[in-house]
Amino acid sequence: MANSTDGLIELDSQPVGACCSVIYSHPLATWLIGESFHPGGLALTDEIANLTNLGPGKRLLDAGCGRGTSTVHLAETTQCHAVGLTLESDGVERGRALAAATGVDDRVRFVQDDILHMDTSIGEFDVVLMECVLSTLEQKPESLRQLYRIVKPGGYIALSDVTVSRELPTELQGSIGAALCMADARDLDEYMSLIEDVGFKVKEYRSAKEAVQQLIKKIGTRLMIAEAAIGLGSLKVNRSLIVQARDALKIASKLVEDGSLGYGLIVAQRAG
Repeated sequence: MANSTDGLIELDSQPVGACCSVIYSHPLATWLIGESFHPGGLALTDEIANLTNLGPGKRLLDAGCGRGTSTVHLAETTQCHAVGLTLESDGVERGRALAAATGVDDRVRFVQDDILHMDTSIGEFDVVLMECVLSTLEQKPESLRQLYRIVKPGGYIALSDVTVSRELPTELQGSIGAALCMADARDLDEYMSLIEDVGFKVKEYRSAKEAVQQLIKKIGTRLMIAEAAIGLGSLKVNRSLIVQARDALKIASKLVEDGSLGYGLIVAQRAG
C-alpha cells in the first residue's frame, strides 16, 4: 500500500496505475487539476464523441473513468448508455452521485475493476474511451486485447494520452511522473502500433500538444492558489508537495517546448 505522511504521498514502489489512482484521490490533485484530470478537458472528450459517432442508443465504456466526469458528461450530451470502469472506490461513489445529480443515473453505471481482469459479462460496446489511461497501464497489449473482445464489430476505441519521445529526466520518473501520466507513456506512433497489433484499424490521429500547454499553465496558476491555501490552513497537505510539483512543472514545460513531451488523440475501429 502507498504511505502518506502529512499529505506527502510515497508511491515510488507502486505500479504506475496504482500511483495514478491514489494520487488522484489526494486533495491536492483536485486543487491543481479539477474534476477532469486529462489535458484538453471535456472539449477534447466532445471531439472524440463526434469522431466515434457516439449518440442515442449507443453503449460506451469509459475505461479508467476516474471520478466519472467524462462518463456522465457524454451520457448527458449524447444520450448514450455508459459504463464507467475505475480502480477507485471513491470514483464509483463520486460517479454515481454525479450521475444522479445530472439526471442520467438510469443510463449510467460504475464498476470498480481493472481493465485486464474486468468481468466481460458487462457486454459489448460501440465505443471504448481511454483518457490518459493507456500510458498508465503496465500490461498494455494484454489490456488492449481485452478491450478488443468487448468492442462490437464496427465499433471504436478512442484515446487521448500523454506522448513521450525520449527517456524522462529523473525528476519526472516515479510518483511524480505517474501523477502526470508520463511514467510509462510512449510516442504517438507506438500507441498506434499497439492498437493495430490487437486488430483495430486507426482511422484518425493527431497531436494535441496545445492541450498539455494549457494544462501546464492551469496547474501553474493553481499551484499559487494552493500554496496560499496551505498558508491559510484551508488545504492540509505538506508544502513540500508544492515544491515538487513546481519543479516538475518547469521541467515538463521545457520538454513540451522541445517536442519531447506532448499529447495525442487516436480513434481506431474494429472491422465490421
